[in-house]
Amino acid sequence: MSYTSHAKKSYTISRVDNVDIVDKDIRILDSFGKPSNEGRVEYRGEGEWGTICSMGNNKLAAKKICQDIGYKNGEWKSPSDQRSKNFCKTFKSRNHCGAKNQLIHFYNVRCSELDTNFDSCNKQLIDPSICSHDFDAIIHCFNENYEVEKTIPEGTIRLNSIRKD
Repeated sequence: MSYTSHAKKSYTISRVDNVDIVDKDIRILDSFGKPSNEGRVEYRGEGEWGTICSMGNNKLAAKKICQDIGYKNGEWKSPSDQRSKNFCKTFKSRNHCGAKNQLIHFYNVRCSELDTNFDSCNKQLIDPSICSHDFDAIIHCFNENYEVEKTIPEGTIRLNSIRKD
């Protein structure tokens, strides 16, 4: 006799609204603190969330961050030098900067094609005299657009709808 044949099965479905309870150690938050594909980059180090300074980051770092989250590509929206001061306060007319009591983890994030993810990229621990939350990095993650026939990768399924009137 099998125990599973007579057992009643029970399922619980829940929705997690707390942005602190996520699997990955990188997230992107919009100006309202909600997960998004565009906004402030945050990294969880030693269990504590903190931002990434925009100063000195290379283009490939944005791509690696976005790939870690599940996107195909990404780009920094904030400049990577002193011109980025207060960029996070005015991005899309909203304040995306981290809270004053929040950590800032890294700056000068440099990734190469050899890096498999964000953790393997070179990055410097933050020097508070160099970077404040006025320099928090803003990122935009996206998937490639396969609208043009020539850019559709081999093996990709494309569905076309046929309209019947």
